Amino acid sequence: MELLRFYIPGGIVVKWDGPLTSRFIRADVNQMYQMLMNLCVNAAHAMENGGELKISLTETELDADSVPPGCEEDEICPGLYVRLEVSDTGAGIDQATLERIFEPLLIAKEFQEGIGLGLPVVQRIIKNHGGLITIESTSGEKTTFVVHLPCT
Repeated sequence: MELLRFYIPGGIVVKWDGPLTSRFIRADVNQMYQMLMNLCVNAAHAMENGGELKISLTETELDADSVPPGCEEDEICPGLYVRLEVSDTGAGIDQATLERIFEPLLIAKEFQEGIGLGLPVVQRIIKNHGGLITIESTSGEKTTFVVHLPCT
């Protein structure tokens, strides 16, 4: 959290919303750092005029009946997961962009910033760790990236 403050503009309030989980995941620390930084910096870009960036970490149990919207049942295995949420009070993402958000180069070309590989890399990191990522967004209001990573 301390390192994150160097990358987030001053007009954005960063909040940690716990409780901390007592569960563990098997993960590459550098890739987890890359994933979290990318999600947080993207959220900051969505709040050009300031706002609130909220990060939360909880634990949850997923089964066939609790597959997050937008995911296929074969993308998850039943069990305990660490749930990471990165939420912003930015402009939100419209449905057309949401449908293509993990396509390489799409976002950078449309908005003329970045290299366009951030979210596809984030998605690949999460999938390589046996997890999944979903997005909840309301155009004009807010966006929440929800990451589930399996507990060991």
